Amino acid sequence: RDIVWRADRKGNPRAVSLGTAPYRDPMGNHVFVIDMFGEDLSAVKSVFLSQLQSLPPSHDNVICLLVVNRSLSPQILEFCINEMRLEKGKQYWTDEIIVEDDILKMLWGDGRGKK
Repeated sequence: RDIVWRADRKGNPRAVSLGTAPYRDPMGNHVFVIDMFGEDLSAVKSVFLSQLQSLPPSHDNVICLLVVNRSLSPQILEFCINEMRLEKGKQYWTDEIIVEDDILKMLWGDGRGKK
């Protein structure tokens, strides 16, 4: 899949994002994933909006899987619901951690390079 990245500025960015191009899931939804990096709330909001604006227009249901710094999760969730009028879906944070942890153990054993 194509990767779309954004930053809030060229030199010394405060927030950077990597996002997938939208793809269709088995239910026909357009799905995309955005990983946000940064701790400055205003910069993260700005980059998130830039990612959304880069998407092609769609009249179908769109699902965004958004990953942000844990310290910003409550503020970003409030921003998405109250200011952008988006609906909150299921949070998969625990599942993502488990999957990531399992993959790391599979690749690197106990985490110290020993399988």
